Amino acid sequence: MTAPQDTSHEQDVPLAGSTVSLLSLSRDVVALAELESWEASPSGLVVTSQVTTTPEVASMLDGQRTWASTYTPRTNTLVVFEGVASQARRDRPGHLVISGVSVIAREHRRAEPRAHVPCNVLLHVEEADDVTGRTLDLSRSGCRIEVERSDDLLVGDVATAELTLDDDTVVRTPCRVVRLDEGSRQAVLQFQGMEDKDMVALSRSVFGRLSADSAGSVGAGAG
Repeated sequence: MTAPQDTSHEQDVPLAGSTVSLLSLSRDVVALAELESWEASPSGLVVTSQVTTTPEVASMLDGQRTWASTYTPRTNTLVVFEGVASQARRDRPGHLVISGVSVIAREHRRAEPRAHVPCNVLLHVEEADDVTGRTLDLSRSGCRIEVERSDDLLVGDVATAELTLDDDTVVRTPCRVVRLDEGSRQAVLQFQGMEDKDMVALSRSVFGRLSADSAGSVGAGAG
């Protein structure tokens, strides 16, 4: 007897009109677009999408490998995908087709995708000593870190975080401690008011790790 196919992905896909976040793999371009169409393969892993953005953004992304993220309406799942953007219709300057797309992450009820990106963290805590730690996971909105001493931090502490990414880029951002687990010496930081250049660097690190992990899992499955 043939096992029934899982078609849940077909019922829970992004809809036209959804907001799409775009990030170039090689250029410092972060922008928003509106989804026009979403066509998925039977497996749901390969997608062709069409989006509308500003003519300036479309021109900068034309021919570029691009990461994009949007949400599905039924389960509010964050979908992250990667493909090549092209201005297929010159009569529509803000129109982009993102083809050769592979879905690299799906996360249920999360505002931002997170990835295991280990990096050193230095926290300059207001009215307290500096705290050092290392990230356990990282997203564009915050991170979970392990610190040497959990009693060096309090929930509600305001700090400036310096994160040294895997390419030695240092990202600086104001943050707040929103959760603390003294037993595991783990703290959750919420980023606040990050500058655009730092957001680009951090986003590239997170999406790059998601892409690498996705490629690794596909390769392992094929083997």
